[in-house]
Amino acid sequence: MMTERHAAALADPRPAGFAELSLHDLVFGFARNSPFLGPISWRVGPGEFWGVLGPNGAGKSTLLKLCCGLLRPVSGEVVLNGRSLHACPPRQRARYVAYLPQRLPLTHELTALEVVLLARYPFRALNFFESAADVEAATLALNRTGAAALRDRRMSTLSGGEAQRVHLAACLAQDAPLIVLDEPTASLDVRCQIDVLRVVQDRVADGSGAAVVALHDVNLALRHCTHALLLVGGKVAASGAPTDALDPERLRHVFGVGFDPVRRGDGKVTAVVVQTDEAQTCANPVQSD
Repeated sequence: MMTERHAAALADPRPAGFAELSLHDLVFGFARNSPFLGPISWRVGPGEFWGVLGPNGAGKSTLLKLCCGLLRPVSGEVVLNGRSLHACPPRQRARYVAYLPQRLPLTHELTALEVVLLARYPFRALNFFESAADVEAATLALNRTGAAALRDRRMSTLSGGEAQRVHLAACLAQDAPLIVLDEPTASLDVRCQIDVLRVVQDRVADGSGAAVVALHDVNLALRHCTHALLLVGGKVAASGAPTDALDPERLRHVFGVGFDPVRRGDGKVTAVVVQTDEAQTCANPVQSD
């Protein structure tokens, strides 16, 4: 039976660019296996840029897939703009959530422009041919990610970093208020990492959209994210402002490595540096699942 909350949300009065994602007591596990993620309750609001961090195997990628509706929880609920995410047809869901997986899809024989145009499918009236508006949106997205020069190149000829920029452009061209990116900086050099996260910052700067990004670099999260979620063993170890959630002492216990904070003149932590003295590292590092 449909709840009153879901019935009211069928005619959502919020503007199309609005994004609010809520997870309620979410638990997940694969068939015939014990749940390994959760319970997690979490809210991503408009204008927020969340960095999701944690050891390998902590559940970051699984959590992101749940946020996109690609996996169904064992229990609990994912709610987007007041409506159960799984109550939304896939085509409608794609208008609200754009997802970039950790492993890029196979698009070797397509050009960069063709890959980005695929992201416009949810908006095509007849489902077949792209419009001039679709081409314009794709071109703008390629420009924003610094991939304009790759427009007519086949994906098979691109480096890993170049391909990553093209797929990020596809997420932007999808024009969804919520973008979910799984390690989008993994194949990029330092300058490109900063450029990509600045693009995400700009994307949510107007206060209506939101972003959830899995990262391994603590300093990128401290520098660019408005919020951070730290996962350990499928559970939330900390969440909130990056300087609070990514406290050096907490990071030491989570990653088993000592961190020294780098502070500005006002005492605010702006980065952390891994300690080089092995005696200062954690003797009993936390093991990820």
